[in-house]
This record gives sequence, C-alpha cells and structure tokens, in this order.
Amino acid sequence: MNSRFDAFESELTSIQEDMRSNGVNPTNEARLKRLVSDIKFVIALGPSESIPRDRLDSNVPDSLDINYFKKVTSVNSTNDIFDDDDWGKASVVLEQREFNGANVPSLVVRWDNYYQFFLDQGNNREYTDKKLNGYCSAIALMLALKWHAGRVELV
Repeated sequence: MNSRFDAFESELTSIQEDMRSNGVNPTNEARLKRLVSDIKFVIALGPSESIPRDRLDSNVPDSLDINYFKKVTSVNSTNDIFDDDDWGKASVVLEQREFNGANVPSLVVRWDNYYQFFLDQGNNREYTDKKLNGYCSAIALMLALKWHAGRVELV
C-alpha cells in the first residue's frame, strides 16, 4: 500500500464527510485546496522519431532523446503551450518519472489555478480529457514522439 495515497484518501474522505454534514464552508474548502495543491499532469515521452539512430525498434527513450527534449523544451516556450483560460499559467518541468515499470523523461505540468483543474477533473471530465489530449498531441507533434501517455497525478 502507498502510505501517501492512503493519507490522501483518508483526508479526502474526512473533508467529504464534513461537507456533507456542514455544507461547503471556508474551512473545508481550504482543507481541500491544501490537499490537492500537488495535482499535476504528467506526459511520459517516448523516443523521438526526429533523431537518427542505429536501433529503429527501440521503444525506450535514450540519452539522445533526453538531450533533445532538454534543448527543445528550454528553447521553445513550453509553458505557453499549456497556459489555459480556466487553469491559468502553466509551469512545465522535464523530469524522469516511472511509466510502465521504466523511468522515462516526462513533462510535469502544474497550473496556477490547480484547484479549478482539480474541480474540472471531477465535474467536467469529458471536457478536461479533451483539453489534456490536445496538449498531449501538441507535444507529440512538436517532439515527433513515437509514443506518449498522459496521466493526472494527485499524490
């Protein structure tokens, strides 16, 4: 079991019970905002097809990919791609993250209005998924990715 997830789930249940009993109030809303303050969108990046390589069958990004991603994401205004009318300015960082049992380069996106992003995830999932898929597609085209995968992380 993931103790961070268990703690998150326990606190979320407590907040939900408080909201059911007492309605939404500034105290339980502040607790919820604090709880979800680390919500982020992570895009795992597969190898780039724009890099010539000896091994054409590789599905795992290598050091050539990582260097390319660093150059492209530092030169281009990657944050601007993710800036959003509803969720605000984006902060984008390139990190190594676990995906399907392997550490792969990933773009980690956080929005200024993370609370609205969290609410949209729960209340307007279809709309949110379309926006997130659009962001993934833009990055996949920009980096000529062989594959990519996006996921929302709360903990």
